[in-house]
Amino acid sequence: MSAPDLSQPIYAALIGDTTIAAALPTYAGAPTVFTARPVPKDATYPMILAAGDIAVTDQDFIDDPLPVLVRDISVFGQNDTPAHVRAVETLALRVRTMFHRQRASLSVPSWNVLDIVCRGPVVGATDDDTTVHRLVSLTIRLTQ
Repeated sequence: MSAPDLSQPIYAALIGDTTIAAALPTYAGAPTVFTARPVPKDATYPMILAAGDIAVTDQDFIDDPLPVLVRDISVFGQNDTPAHVRAVETLALRVRTMFHRQRASLSVPSWNVLDIVCRGPVVGATDDDTTVHRLVSLTIRLTQ
């Protein structure tokens, strides 16, 4: 079973959402949405990181195995004021609203999106107390 790389479709969906794009600063002329680690050291908060699938499985569907991909989308920001924390929470909720049960929100070339189910946002891990992190997990089922 082969599964597509979702990095570009997820990136396009996130920066294409006017609410998300307006809430993010820019880095190199684009909103601070990254699909690979590490993010640039000089990128500013808030930012979104959607780097790599965390699980790739499949489900049998007659004679067509359906790829099932799980991708975490992390929203990071500063933990220095209540307003900054709320901004991260608002962005994470927007990510969930944008994708949860909204299969048309994602366009994957040569594939059909059967469904997208989100978990979260939940509190994500950070390296220190100066950063806040909210995590939304997308489970995406595809078919050709």
